[in-house]
Amino acid sequence: MISVVTAQQDIEKIVLRSYMVQNPRMYTNPLAVLPTHYMQQAIAYSPDGSLLASASLDGIVSVWNAYTNQLITKKQIDRGDSIPHIAFNPDGNTLAVIIEENLYFLNPRTLEGQPLPKGINRTQVMAMAFNPINQTMAICSTDYFTYVIQIYDLPHNRELNHYTIKYLQAGNRADLVYSPDGTKISVRFLRRVLDALPRSIPPQLNCPHIIDCITNHITVIPEKCSTMKFSNDSRMLVTNKYVWDVIANTLASRLDLSGDSLTIHPYSNLVALGEERGIHIFDPNTLGSLIDTTIIPMNAGVEDLTFHPQGTILAALLFDSIHLFGYQSLRQALLATPATPDGSVASAAPSAPTQADHGSAAIATQEQEEDEPVVLADPNFDPTKPFNR
Repeated sequence: MISVVTAQQDIEKIVLRSYMVQNPRMYTNPLAVLPTHYMQQAIAYSPDGSLLASASLDGIVSVWNAYTNQLITKKQIDRGDSIPHIAFNPDGNTLAVIIEENLYFLNPRTLEGQPLPKGINRTQVMAMAFNPINQTMAICSTDYFTYVIQIYDLPHNRELNHYTIKYLQAGNRADLVYSPDGTKISVRFLRRVLDALPRSIPPQLNCPHIIDCITNHITVIPEKCSTMKFSNDSRMLVTNKYVWDVIANTLASRLDLSGDSLTIHPYSNLVALGEERGIHIFDPNTLGSLIDTTIIPMNAGVEDLTFHPQGTILAALLFDSIHLFGYQSLRQALLATPATPDGSVASAAPSAPTQADHGSAAIATQEQEEDEPVVLADPNFDPTKPFNR
């Protein structure tokens, strides 16, 4: 039996999807700027949308209340200079962080550490991702010559499977993502430029390796990219360079965009891609034609991107701040855009913020205390009330 809450959520998904088709520029509306510790590199929302977490190059993890934009806790977990990874488990009660090639399980509200299961490979952990439909996770570790991807059952503290991939002069960094249906993993290996010997780098580096967790078959896509995510139906792998049909194992469309951070909207095919000069927002199903593309100008490169699980907010992580775009709820998004005479949502949308707008935001940020958010829009928002779900 479908609950009233579930039915309401399904209706809101349909309305939001329709709204974005009519008004794809909703994510150009500046909502707030959260000043952060510098050297930020990774960001993630909790599955229920109540928490927002970030991790920096020097090992500091910060967690905010996503309803009020207030900092809950901040703590230095480790010291290092490697690019961190951060993710919530599906229940939202564990925050996993990789800092300086070490994996930590943390309480997301206190950032106190939890014991690391003994069966997890502790040697130079490069990347990890939680299976979105159960309590398993994929962990990629390396000794610079061999990559091991473990599928680990956390509740029962046991390894379910592992995959070994060997390359001469393999990379010392990795990127790993799960498909939404939990049946596939895509992992991409790369090297830090300063450590690389060009003549000895295998051509497969930077190419996604898709692992079918049911058949254990590994497919190497013969196309390089710098960021990747599975589509919501798990049929496509979307990258900054192309869209790959995972089922047919063929190129679906070519994009050839720059950028190192990519996220996909939870209810639609909308993609946000961060690069040096801003954020592209587009639908990759238009065969790479970038129809309805929106570019959000930023005054610094985008390190990471993520949509709020509700779908109305896009969070962009810069080196020293988090920029939130969109609306706190679907109701506010609808109220912000007047309806046309035929009852549909008008295609007009808030204009993209200019460099001057972000310059003003930066000045305002400097005037605030370090962890106090700067609200740029929606002065009537009540922070004591949660999102409409």
